[in-house]
Amino acid sequence: MGRKLEFGIGSDIDDVEDLELWVPQGRAEPVLLYVLADGPFDEEALKYGYEPQQIGGFAVWGENTMIDVIYLRHNRLDLLVHEWRHIEEARDYHEST
Repeated sequence: MGRKLEFGIGSDIDDVEDLELWVPQGRAEPVLLYVLADGPFDEEALKYGYEPQQIGGFAVWGENTMIDVIYLRHNRLDLLVHEWRHIEEARDYHEST
């Protein structure tokens, strides 16, 4: 039997309390994935201190919530595995190299 999944517009993670979210095997909490058009992606990137022209995706974890979030630009779905690694390792390995 499938699970109900609801989709909404926007990226306010405070609004997910009533959603039935999928929790990947081996994880205690869900990971939200937002695939956004250029404008909304740029807004979110700026909100988290990124230069939107330089990135196609980013991950947010431990940000006043138990839900980790991956943001991807609509034409950069190829970055999903890269951003997932940030979530899994819970660190920004770009800065550690």
